[in-house]
Amino acid sequence: RLTYLLAMEILPFIYELAKIIGQPIFDVARMTPSQIVEWLLIREAFRERMLAPNRPKTEEIEERRRVTYEGAFVKEPIRGLHSPIAVCDFRSIYPTIIIAHNVSPDTLRCEHDECRRENVAPNGVWFCKREEGFLPRTLKKLFRERVELKKKLKTLKKGTHEYRIVDTKQKALKLILNSFYGYMGFAGARWYNIEAARAITAWGRKYITEIMKKAEENGFEVLYGDTDSIMLSSKEKENFKEKVLEFLCEE
Repeated sequence: RLTYLLAMEILPFIYELAKIIGQPIFDVARMTPSQIVEWLLIREAFRERMLAPNRPKTEEIEERRRVTYEGAFVKEPIRGLHSPIAVCDFRSIYPTIIIAHNVSPDTLRCEHDECRRENVAPNGVWFCKREEGFLPRTLKKLFRERVELKKKLKTLKKGTHEYRIVDTKQKALKLILNSFYGYMGFAGARWYNIEAARAITAWGRKYITEIMKKAEENGFEVLYGDTDSIMLSSKEKENFKEKVLEFLCEE
């Protein structure tokens, strides 16, 4: 009975992933997130009449595994019990960075001077802004589709069959969206690019530290920060929620 109940929760999710990437359920159930992204990219490359890069050889994969890079920023939490607390986070920070800065192996270090000046990552590499890259282009499609599904969810009654179907699909898209950044740093990836992966986390660290600084300038105490979220508190408890919302609405 337990196996059956687990299957009822997990199988719909696997079905949706299989439909999105076009691979058999048997294989999808055993794939890592990076492998799921790769099969999606192979499918998109075929649709765009592009040649997918060759699969890296074992020696190349082993060489890539020796290379590391700095990940997300984490602020050590302030000890103690705190109240009130507001948890604020960026919406899909890494996919948003990839789209906003056009991060892709085919846009890295273009020859345009304005891109060198205007679209430079904190780690020193830049990406083209004139021509949209293959990965950001693919991400945009998934992003738009998930936004539409989330809008549709608001019109459906929770617990209904249609609600569960739409919710499962948007969750499958969320998994793929959030796996794109890790894929570029995955040693076995066809579209592997360690410099692009480094640039994404560098921008992520920049944005999270900037928002912490702005929060402190607005009178908040930053209790904790991790990757794409921060926890805020304040000694002034009155109208705390309203002040947080006002801060988030600032340009």
